[in-house]
Amino acid sequence: MTVQKSCVLAFIIIVLHLISQAETQGRLKLTVLSEDRLQMKWKEVDGNKQGYKVRVKPSEGISEREIILKTNIAKATVVGLSPTQEYTLQILLLNGTREHHYAKRKFILNVLKEQHLEKVSKRKQDKQRVAGTGGENGTRLDFSDPTSNSTEPQQIETKRVKGSERRKSADKMSANKKKQKSSVTANESGRTPQLINTTQALPKNKRKMVPEKGKEERVPEELPATGSRLKCQLSTTADIIILIDGSWSIGRLNFRLVRQFLINLITPFHVAMNGIQIGLTQYSGEPRTEWDLNTYSTTNEVLEAVQKIRYKGGNTYTALALNHVFKHNLKPSAGARPDAAKFLILLTDGKSQDDVNTSAQSLKNAGVEIFAVGVKNADEAELKQIASDPLELHVHNVQEFSLLDSLSGRLAKILCGQIKTKATKARSEHDRPGSGIFLYPTPTNLVISDIRARSFNISWTHGPKKAKKYRVVYYPTKGEKPEEVIVDGTVSSVVLENLHSLTEYQMAVFPIYEGFAGEGLRGIGITSSFPSLNNLTIYDVTHNSMRIKWQPQDGATQYMVLYEQVSSDGTDEGKEVRVDAQYADIEIEGLSANAEYVITAYALYGEETSEPVTAQQATLSRKAPENLHLTEVHHSSVKVNWETASKKVRSHRIIYVTANGNDPKQVEVAGHITNILLTNLTSLTKYVIALLSIYDTGISVPVTITAETSKVPPPSDLKVTEFSGTNLTITWKHAASDVILYKIKWIPLSGGKLKELDVKGNMDTAMLQGLDKNIEYQVSLSALYNDTAKSNAIVLRYNT
Repeated sequence: MTVQKSCVLAFIIIVLHLISQAETQGRLKLTVLSEDRLQMKWKEVDGNKQGYKVRVKPSEGISEREIILKTNIAKATVVGLSPTQEYTLQILLLNGTREHHYAKRKFILNVLKEQHLEKVSKRKQDKQRVAGTGGENGTRLDFSDPTSNSTEPQQIETKRVKGSERRKSADKMSANKKKQKSSVTANESGRTPQLINTTQALPKNKRKMVPEKGKEERVPEELPATGSRLKCQLSTTADIIILIDGSWSIGRLNFRLVRQFLINLITPFHVAMNGIQIGLTQYSGEPRTEWDLNTYSTTNEVLEAVQKIRYKGGNTYTALALNHVFKHNLKPSAGARPDAAKFLILLTDGKSQDDVNTSAQSLKNAGVEIFAVGVKNADEAELKQIASDPLELHVHNVQEFSLLDSLSGRLAKILCGQIKTKATKARSEHDRPGSGIFLYPTPTNLVISDIRARSFNISWTHGPKKAKKYRVVYYPTKGEKPEEVIVDGTVSSVVLENLHSLTEYQMAVFPIYEGFAGEGLRGIGITSSFPSLNNLTIYDVTHNSMRIKWQPQDGATQYMVLYEQVSSDGTDEGKEVRVDAQYADIEIEGLSANAEYVITAYALYGEETSEPVTAQQATLSRKAPENLHLTEVHHSSVKVNWETASKKVRSHRIIYVTANGNDPKQVEVAGHITNILLTNLTSLTKYVIALLSIYDTGISVPVTITAETSKVPPPSDLKVTEFSGTNLTITWKHAASDVILYKIKWIPLSGGKLKELDVKGNMDTAMLQGLDKNIEYQVSLSALYNDTAKSNAIVLRYNT
């Protein structure tokens, strides 16, 4: 009786203890699924709600990653936890914009395992005490090995067994408990020294929370392990490129930790030429391929190469490095295999100094799966931009280089699982189960021909199985929206049009079978440039202009001419002229005289340009008049004649002066005038005449000529027209228009007084008075001019 009361009392105490524990844990049930995976359940809440928010936060205060579960299923799984880290788990109810606390609990995975083992063992012992010997009605408790790789929850199984079996079970459970404790200790001791007796912060992008809808989301299969050493023994092919940041911010000491991380990451994989290949590139300012995919054929060779990596140093240009991987490391010449799954693992400690989006997208478009690993000051937003989806698997971030070692094992597991997943998917899509027959073959022999600026032709060889159609997908490597063309399965070529000139294109030809699309035949092509203009000609060159013409180009939308003066100081930045396509002859003006110009002409096709064509031409100096000469040289005038050197001449200036420099004069005439009569000159005088052309931008150098005026001419044709009484009338012809006075003298030849008469220069007749009859007279006539010059006299004799 006393024994029975004691058992009942013990049972009540246990029940009360369990109730108290349940209240303290906030109605949460936690189940350890594996070394880094935890399942949580809670009681469903009735009433209006939009779902739950599950928050798992390392106790050291690193910012947590949150996922809002839009479901009424009160269950979730977290992946990627550290078994020694303490976490705070919080469940919040979501109702509109409000959040209500529902449950909260702290936990450590290894502690949960220990508590579960103790609870199971204690429950078994308590029930044995309550039931006494129990006989045939005893209860057996069975708990699965918590260190196994099974993804099934550790459930408590209840079964009725015999008394002898119960005793055996108790012994077995005790042994299992000891074994379990030993296993946990071994696992912890297998970690690096930095992690022993240290609570580590879980990187926030290493966890994966999965809202559950009746079944768990598939997680990459964990690797079998010997102790803490992982092995990834796969028979599939995979090409893995590791891209490590070698910039100055890493530092030489931390670079040693990076090498150790690489060793731990690579060790689990079996490297072989027909299996997994690993290449590595280090980058900073310029990427440097340390070794290609096909350089090493064993894991040991790769590990030895890791030990020899030299720290590079420099700036952080991640986009440039991603382009290097795309254009060099993933080429067949570097060992990349068309049928192998492609993976890239990037490790960096900072933000890139160039834009990574386009470069990362090009790799993803080419089928490369990217893992982004950040350390310390890495930009997590940039890591997410680079990495493939889902980000929970592909983005990893640790706060210190010393924590990389804790990441290598988990990353190796995920990578191995992804390789296996891709291989399984490829087999299921391409092979008929058990037949060994290739069911959906890929076309072969991709050929690119007839390459032009806006198009090229691609052709291929049909596979052994007739395709219903072919889907041709193409896009620029630099990153734009993919375009596609669908052709009939009998067709083996297609012209890709409306491309960009001088642009590298990625393309893939996918065979489409009944209800299935096969793997794509991939290739790269580069369009040509637009042809340069033909027959570029420069003509009609002046001191400040020239004309340019060319042969019109089909399809051109505009033409562009750039002209720049060749100057030693480089101050001329050049100018640009654009004309519509209907013009193929233009004049460029406003140039400097006597200067050399480089002319570059393009045809424009929308936003794109042709190859340039270039010519060089010098402008003329400001040309002086040509063929300067004199005509009609007289005593007081000279006619000056010339030829105009350029139609750009605005006017001409004539400057004339006597040889001794007296009385300089000038006159200006319009640019189209080619002669001028200079008047009011002095007879028998030498003149210097200078002629220059005047342009809008200046004047030419002068050209000169000398002229000497003639002697003033005498009047002519002197004669007597009438003699009446004592008066004699004479007439004459004018000597010149500039005569101011005529001087007449007459005298009897037999002797007598000389008489004179002056008449105005406009007169051509005069009456001589007081002459005697029957006497012979001599009459002389001379002209006086403005310059005081006097002509020779003309003489006649007359007998009255």
